[in-house]
Amino acid sequence: KRFRLTQAQEPRAEDTSHTRQALPFVLDLAHTGSDEMTSTQTLSLSTLRTARALLYGLLLSAYLLWSLTFIQRSSFEVEGQRMYALFEDSMISMRYAWNFVQGHGLVWNVGEAPVEGYTNFLWVLVMASQIVLFGRLNGVLAVQIVGMLILCANAS
Repeated sequence: KRFRLTQAQEPRAEDTSHTRQALPFVLDLAHTGSDEMTSTQTLSLSTLRTARALLYGLLLSAYLLWSLTFIQRSSFEVEGQRMYALFEDSMISMRYAWNFVQGHGLVWNVGEAPVEGYTNFLWVLVMASQIVLFGRLNGVLAVQIVGMLILCANAS
């Protein structure tokens, strides 16, 4: 069977389908009845799926390359040691995670009363686990990579 990719028509007043409004092209699932080409391009579903997978792979690869470049370019060296940087809210959460790992609880400053200054408790726990696994300096890099991978998995 072959399927036609046809341009969507204006929805009729009685048409309650939101699909026609959302997509500029719709797949006409009716069998064309002949193998001749018409003014609409005939495509198979497998071709459409392959094109979609290739586009997704290209976009994902571009994002990964950009992310790794950003991580590298936002890092710096201090006395021969590569340091990785977190920004704004992430750095605030990392400080809470560091104090938590050190056994001081979820506090901003050691010895002071706890104040909930972090945005996401679960992310503080993820950061704390990265500090435990990779240490304070490499924990920042690990947090950046975990964030990048979570975003990629979420896009799937």
